[in-house]
Amino acid sequence: MTRFRIARDTLSGLAVALTVGACSTNDGCCRPCPTAGVAAPEAPAGTNAGPCVAVVATLPPDPGADGQSPADAAVAREVHNYRRLSKRLARSAAPEGDAAFVALAAAGIKSILTVDGATPDVETAKRHGIRYVHIPFGYDGIPEATGLELAKTFEQLAPSGPILVHCHHGKHRGPAASGIARIVLDGVTNDVAIADMKAAGTDPRYAGLYESIRTYKKPAAETLATVKAEMPEIAPAGSRSAAMSSIDQTWERMKSVRTAKWRTPADHADVEPTHEAVILAEGLREFGRRPEIAAESDAFRKLLADAEASAWDLSKALETGGLDAGRAEAAFTATQQTCAACHAQFRDNTHR
Repeated sequence: MTRFRIARDTLSGLAVALTVGACSTNDGCCRPCPTAGVAAPEAPAGTNAGPCVAVVATLPPDPGADGQSPADAAVAREVHNYRRLSKRLARSAAPEGDAAFVALAAAGIKSILTVDGATPDVETAKRHGIRYVHIPFGYDGIPEATGLELAKTFEQLAPSGPILVHCHHGKHRGPAASGIARIVLDGVTNDVAIADMKAAGTDPRYAGLYESIRTYKKPAAETLATVKAEMPEIAPAGSRSAAMSSIDQTWERMKSVRTAKWRTPADHADVEPTHEAVILAEGLREFGRRPEIAAESDAFRKLLADAEASAWDLSKALETGGLDAGRAEAAFTATQQTCAACHAQFRDNTHR
């Protein structure tokens, strides 16, 4: 029997296959095609064989050699840093606009878990039948309680269909979270999860994120049974003072690095200079992305942006193997002066 198979993707991500063949039976009719799942039409009267035609709805096309299906390729054109990791998981940067969510829905994505601090676009996702869950965490690592919450959330979302995990750029926190998802749902090793973080471009300076995945262990069923996963669409932002307190703590560690001539302080072996500088810069960036900051004055937002820029410059000056003490001192001083000016103008006197 000769068969020809033609496949065409639909917007829903399903493939429609048309199977045409000639039956080899001699009983005067065409038996049901074994791949069709429906009875084929009878052959013309008086013949021993006839055309066998059936239209079959199948699952999305199998991934290509690189693990990405045509539907995934379509998502990648709309969503930055998109990558399908398994049948149940994908990771990316934050999707933006209707076209991105149309493509995600066509690729079969049913839920999105964001670990970014920004408010997710819940309404657009809902219009395309996708559920959002918001569990943000920082760049310094995944707290144990958050790791348990993520594991419970992934297990609860998985039965509904494929899950997309994202942060802001899809390079650091998102790949770390998707690493937990792969360990929990796909059973991969920690080494495989870390390899994907590297493939995503997770900066080695984010030592806390790498350490969280290197040491992560899939929770036992009895442990997860005690975990409460509320799965909020939009997580509470947390207090402004708590966010500033975290930045202040990082700044104190940077001061100890400066005292140690831009190296790890002898009495604080856990303080890695480049990592602390990156966490400082990311803390300022995340603070600037808080919803209420948009309503602040141009002067406030400029000072915040200047502080972030000098903190990033400080991180560059401290990069392993390329320490530039002069540049580090200049960047530290610029950050310090900008923060002091901001505090004097907005926090210490008139800032609410």
